[in-house]
Amino acid sequence: MKMPKDNIKEPTKKELAAATKELAADAGIEPENQVVESIEKDILELFKDKDGVPYAIIKINSHKENWPIRSRNFSNFITKQIYENSDKAPTKDKINSYISLYSAKALFEGETRTVYLRAAKVDGDIYVDICNKEWEVVKISEQGIKILKDSPVKFRRFQHMKELKFNLDSNIQDINLLWKYISATEEDKIILRPHISLLLIPDIPYAMLIAFGPQGAGKTFAEKLIRMTADPSSLKILSLAKNQTELIQQISHHYLPFFDNITNLSKSYSDLFCRVTTGEGFSKRELFTDDEDIIYNIIRKVGFTGINLAGEEPDFLDRSVTLHLSRIKKENRMTEKNLYKSFGEDQPKITGAIFKIIQETIKTVSTVEKEIKSLPRMADYAVWCEAASRVIGEKPRVFLTRYFTKITNLNREALEANTVSLALLEYMNNESEWSGTPSELLKELVVIAESLKIDTKQKEWPKAPQSLTRKLNEVKTNLEDENIEIEYDHDGNKRIIKIMNNSVNSVNSVIEEDIPTIKMTNGIKDNSVSKDVDSVNSVRDLTVLTINNAIKNNTVSEGITHKNDSDNAINDIYKNEIEKTDGI
Repeated sequence: MKMPKDNIKEPTKKELAAATKELAADAGIEPENQVVESIEKDILELFKDKDGVPYAIIKINSHKENWPIRSRNFSNFITKQIYENSDKAPTKDKINSYISLYSAKALFEGETRTVYLRAAKVDGDIYVDICNKEWEVVKISEQGIKILKDSPVKFRRFQHMKELKFNLDSNIQDINLLWKYISATEEDKIILRPHISLLLIPDIPYAMLIAFGPQGAGKTFAEKLIRMTADPSSLKILSLAKNQTELIQQISHHYLPFFDNITNLSKSYSDLFCRVTTGEGFSKRELFTDDEDIIYNIIRKVGFTGINLAGEEPDFLDRSVTLHLSRIKKENRMTEKNLYKSFGEDQPKITGAIFKIIQETIKTVSTVEKEIKSLPRMADYAVWCEAASRVIGEKPRVFLTRYFTKITNLNREALEANTVSLALLEYMNNESEWSGTPSELLKELVVIAESLKIDTKQKEWPKAPQSLTRKLNEVKTNLEDENIEIEYDHDGNKRIIKIMNNSVNSVNSVIEEDIPTIKMTNGIKDNSVSKDVDSVNSVRDLTVLTINNAIKNNTVSEGITHKNDSDNAINDIYKNEIEKTDGI
């Protein structure tokens, strides 16, 4: 027998939802979908960067902000939205659940975009994150300089980054206000003006700036001020992290990572900074409990201060320019408080000048690149700085001449720091060619090393032929810049090293060129020098002639190991020529 059905009407989904909402309200619980709606109404876009990091663009008041979804800022945003809808602070698990949800959406549904730090170069235009509360950016193009309320490129920020102050009414020559605070020589200013002016060009390999000198020379203060002109931060200058993984993270968080009081970087650290300046990828484990990697694709403009040069590795010095500062006299010293106050008044003008130099450089850099026939290793850096130097008011090729002099001097520093290369240079001083086995060469170099009072028992000196070959490979390119060429061969039984001293041939090739005469002030007359001062070979020849004793009477300077003398010789060349012509 069937039981009669109760005549009860089942509630609709809408009625159930309304009842659930009413019960939740009575219990002080906000329905989930309403919380989601509240959060998502201010999330304008979810995307991921090229390394797979999820991001969200969120609306804050009347502007947009761009934050990694797993950052503290986005977590605070979620907390605020939930609290405003429920009047209750959400639990940590609740917040993490939303973070995981939006991370997944960004990774699987969002587009892949490039995210920049402080500066970006897109379609030939430069964008600079002002880092103000409104998230405005400066756009620098051939057409002009504009402040944009809504950035077309994506920037990320770290807590230490400060607002960049600037004055668009300043003129290009306001860059020289820097010299009120940095006691650089006139020759160093030739390098520093374009170097500082182009710090906001983000995507080119850039020479590392090494400020060195005695205590009280203002090295640290100089680099702090340089950073303030382009990338102000509450951490104006950094201490070197002892762990390489921490160092990579430290560098990734700073557009201009400048390090204080650095001397004798290890080879591994030197190699790391070389990779950072040219742009490399790094990775580390996200957690010790999993196998996931965090990827860092980094290209940075690095600076160092120290009593001596920060490093001695040839590859490191080859990517550097130096600023040698002398101790400030007592009568010229000011308190740091007064210096910062004065610089605070000048800095907006300096940064405004930098913007205008960048704008004019963008217009001319391609033309300048076509004019230069020979380039150093940091080719992009040399081209851009040569173009900026002309914008600032220097004659053509003056920057390149001075830069090549710096390279030559640092090349000599690298060779002098390597005991093997030092002994080899001395040995080849009177030899045009040598050939033999690694064992035979090691015996010859030991004799030379003892005459130079080099301790062959030290760790750096090779103890076996195989280690000698490795040592030679470390400085092979530097030796080539000194006209010493090394080749390896095998005669079927043993390995052969062949060493050639090409200095005589280089000198003859320079002299034979059909070029104008440049008279020098060191008693050298009618010595022809290459017209293209931008040529690496021409400048190198001027500074290495003393290698061969047979041509000492025609040398530019007796001081091949005294870089200041060779600097003066080069400077005499371009100074005299500038006075006579419209260019070098």
